[in-house]
Amino acid sequence: MNQVNCPVCGKKCVKSGKIKVGSQRWFCKECKTSLTHAKKWRYFDDLASKVEHM
Repeated sequence: MNQVNCPVCGKKCVKSGKIKVGSQRWFCKECKTSLTHAKKWRYFDDLASKVEHM
């Protein structure tokens, strides 16, 4: 995969390292969402983690 669009806002994502099993991680600068592709897209929203700690 050369280019990925964010599943949340639709903007282009940039590469952001790799996970332990070797899959590419992506980061959306627009909405600050971090995502990776294993068998299906999983994304991790910083806002969701902030809500959990409130």
